[in-house]
Amino acid sequence: MNKIKKWIKLFLPPIILTFRRKIRDVIWIGDFINWEAAQKQCKGYNQKHILEKVCNALIKVKNGDALYERDSFLFYKQDYEFPLLTTLYHLAYWKKGIINIADFGGSLGSTYYQNLSVLKNFTKVTWTVIEQEHFVECGKMNFENEQLHFVNTLKECKHSYNPDLLILSSVLQYIEDYQVLIENILIMNFEYIFIDRTPFSQNSIERITVQKVSPTIYEASYPCRFFNEKEFLKKFTKKYEIIYIHQNKGYVDIEGVDYKGFLLKIIKN
Repeated sequence: MNKIKKWIKLFLPPIILTFRRKIRDVIWIGDFINWEAAQKQCKGYNQKHILEKVCNALIKVKNGDALYERDSFLFYKQDYEFPLLTTLYHLAYWKKGIINIADFGGSLGSTYYQNLSVLKNFTKVTWTVIEQEHFVECGKMNFENEQLHFVNTLKECKHSYNPDLLILSSVLQYIEDYQVLIENILIMNFEYIFIDRTPFSQNSIERITVQKVSPTIYEASYPCRFFNEKEFLKKFTKKYEIIYIHQNKGYVDIEGVDYKGFLLKIIKN
């Protein structure tokens, strides 16, 4: 715990401004009447070449040739996400250095590897990624270890590891039936939920668009939703209180859209 207290001091403002990362070569187009209409204009994320690029990049991270990756793009200089660090240390403090995390849509462990140097300061870490079947198979084969695990469903994660914290980072906007997912999450009673890098319309009008990734990263396109923040939070605040709200400034620059995140804690009767 002494290590944790020392690290907390390192990650307090004013150095928050140094923890920024910008998306490269990604554009959003259109304003579609529904998800199905947007889907018809997309190639999707479930493509073999995407998994191969991400896997090859993370193998380099695992071997120490890069510090971390995001969307197959390699980073050689450490760049932490301050809101997530705050959440991890908040959790570690209350759990006496033992943190148990579920990372929904966590690829092959991108966020785990990005924060690995920090996780080493905790007493015990369990980090479980919930992903598509082909990502889970690749993760188990190439990256699973004593700390990092891969499963196909939230139900399996909850049953096998009973995590204290659920991470939803840059994921809800890409799910057609996100309301059903949220209802399932609420049933599972995670103690903490950390939402990050999620887009909200400044005029409060929900919008469905198509996000296109440059072939310089990998060729892909998929529907993306810009949420109404008030309606979005209403679903969670039935059972959770908002501990803090943060903005992902510098992450994406889209006119009329704010990328935000929240730390939520379950309300105990």
